[in-house]
Amino acid sequence: MKKLKKLLCVALTICIFAACTINITQAATVQNDLKDPADNQKDSDIQGNTILHCFDWSYKAITDNLDKIAEAGYTAVQTSPVQAPKDYSPNWLDTDGQWWKLYQPLDFKISNNTWLGTKAQLTALCTEAKKYNIKIVVDIVANHLANNGTSGGGYAKINSNIDPDLKNEIYFHTSTTGVNDNSRYNMTQYHLGMPDLNTGNSLVQQKALNLLKECIDCGVDGFRFDAAKHIELPTDDSSFASQFWPVVINGAKNYASEKGVDEPFFYGEILNSAGTNIENYTQYMDITDNTASNRSLTAAKNSNASNLSKNKYDLAKSADKAVLWVESHDTYMHNETSSISDATIIKAWAITGARADSTALFFARPNNAMGKASTNTNWYSKPISEINKFKKEFNGQSEKLSYSGKVAYIERGTTGVSISKLNGTGEVSLSAKAMQDGIYTDQITGNTFTVSEGVISGMVGDTGVAVVYNPSQPSIPKPTMTISKLGGSFNDTITITAQLTGSSTLGAYKIGSNSAVTFTDSTSFTIGSDMDYNDTVTIVYTATDGNLETKYSYEYRKVNPNYNPFTFPTERTVYLLDTAEWGNANCYAWIRNTNTSNVPWPGEPIEKVGEYNGYDVYSYEVPEQFNMVIFNDGANQTPDLAFREQCYYDNGNKKWVKVENPFLILGDTDLSGEVEINDVTQIQRSLVYLKTLTAKQTRVSDVDGDGELTIRDATFIQRYLAHFKTNYDIGKPISNS
Repeated sequence: MKKLKKLLCVALTICIFAACTINITQAATVQNDLKDPADNQKDSDIQGNTILHCFDWSYKAITDNLDKIAEAGYTAVQTSPVQAPKDYSPNWLDTDGQWWKLYQPLDFKISNNTWLGTKAQLTALCTEAKKYNIKIVVDIVANHLANNGTSGGGYAKINSNIDPDLKNEIYFHTSTTGVNDNSRYNMTQYHLGMPDLNTGNSLVQQKALNLLKECIDCGVDGFRFDAAKHIELPTDDSSFASQFWPVVINGAKNYASEKGVDEPFFYGEILNSAGTNIENYTQYMDITDNTASNRSLTAAKNSNASNLSKNKYDLAKSADKAVLWVESHDTYMHNETSSISDATIIKAWAITGARADSTALFFARPNNAMGKASTNTNWYSKPISEINKFKKEFNGQSEKLSYSGKVAYIERGTTGVSISKLNGTGEVSLSAKAMQDGIYTDQITGNTFTVSEGVISGMVGDTGVAVVYNPSQPSIPKPTMTISKLGGSFNDTITITAQLTGSSTLGAYKIGSNSAVTFTDSTSFTIGSDMDYNDTVTIVYTATDGNLETKYSYEYRKVNPNYNPFTFPTERTVYLLDTAEWGNANCYAWIRNTNTSNVPWPGEPIEKVGEYNGYDVYSYEVPEQFNMVIFNDGANQTPDLAFREQCYYDNGNKKWVKVENPFLILGDTDLSGEVEINDVTQIQRSLVYLKTLTAKQTRVSDVDGDGELTIRDATFIQRYLAHFKTNYDIGKPISNS
């Protein structure tokens, strides 16, 4: 579970643009007064603009962030694969261990059983995205289906849960050899570790086309094809050629035309090479140019301005058929780029994200938990946002890439330049190859840049990036609101203050299912008095200026400040505090210096017993003979740990924490954790002065609660042990404080 207080990292003052459904025409009119309507059409297109790759985000998480996505200058969002994933469980949330399952689908349908959400939520996302002029691109896996847990190709390797319609060997390639790039036949007819679909079969083709049609019905605007180069072409592939791409691509285009919607955007994953004339693919779709993409990040990492400024496309024949990135889900999840800093990503994006005509794909580094929005904020940072807006501003205009020392820069048209100073902040003096003389503004820092007699000069800020131009579209004032607490937990009651800002003239807040309450200027209200501990409530705030409307939604949870789940019912109880946010846990226990374990790796699933400081707590009863444990989530694990009594393991901070049992047991005089006959004996001995009890022992022994320890208390404990009824809570926990 995500730590609730992380919601507080959102800035207190937010400026968000959102077009109100009923006022969308009015909002468009305001924009058209300021900018050529033809440019607005370019802004709404996917090709040539910027896509945010919301890797492993749920449809709802994307919907909840559409305001930020639009404000950050993206024109489209890409989801993870929409099909049913292999081995899905809502309890398995660790991204490292689960993400790849989305690339082993079970069928060709939009799934309702996936970390991404439901078909209805995808439809809702598409509907809401249109209000922000954001297009939705979905990932499609059409080359293969899920295996049965062992790597390999052929029908024998199929997962038992795949679409029953496809449970026939004629729908799969027969080769059990893995792919290689030495020949087109090997590339397209061999396998990637999963049963390779016979994409030349008409039923397989129709299944893929039907999935695209289903997506178009939901409002989807574009498609990415995973492993596209591994699917054969209708020409140039001789005896193994097929009509897969004409059937699927042209069929989807025709269907969109029949529906009266825009022609979808298509691009395919083609890595390194295709073994054929690339135009055999680009006649159907744009393609990824991964070597040109990866070069830019390597150049930024190594402070190589010359390589960063190269205008060469390695695989695509033209910019308007290329999809470029500085980081992809493969390079990140395979730990090729995960250690590279956000600052370096920004410096590379200043060039790659500003290129002319190519489509830019920005990877939002994923949350640790599947379905959650990224906690890495680089995707909507000021530099990334301004680079995105720069690309949009100069859509259709020329580019000129240059470098000088440690500075790479790209001029767009004659009035803009994006600068990447790889050695950080400082003054620059650069040769202008295209920019007209004039005074311009860096949209990141507000610093003034001057172009005079062929020289661009000015101060690059702390990020090492400057985005220099004078926007043709002045900023439109937006209705905004500041809120004193942006969700999270509270203990008893909490008073929240909301203040209208920006162009707002009227505000409202709606608590749960209650009616909305309107206000002008500011208001304060209190929640919590009618809530039980662990209850949550969602509050929706709205700010409007009569034309545009901005909504904010936050969840508040009432928690018991005295709650502590670490009860240690027995001396063999051990706890895991999930500060690494795995989302599930196992315990593998064994005997030191032997191979004797409780169960085979990864051990036994352990039970979630509560939450502590916003993190999940898991409990496990370690069998008597075992003295070593490893906690793990199937993908991540702790070191070998010697079992410790009365402790929990903090897996984020990698340490055991000793805790005192927060509860005592009424009647448990010897503090053993259970009521026994020895407790009666201890009381009797204390009454004849043969034993002195501590204050804590005396408190748990006074079972009748009269403030004195007498033989009556011992008698009631005896009756409890003999299963006679008493009027007291003997055997029940009481506070240790």
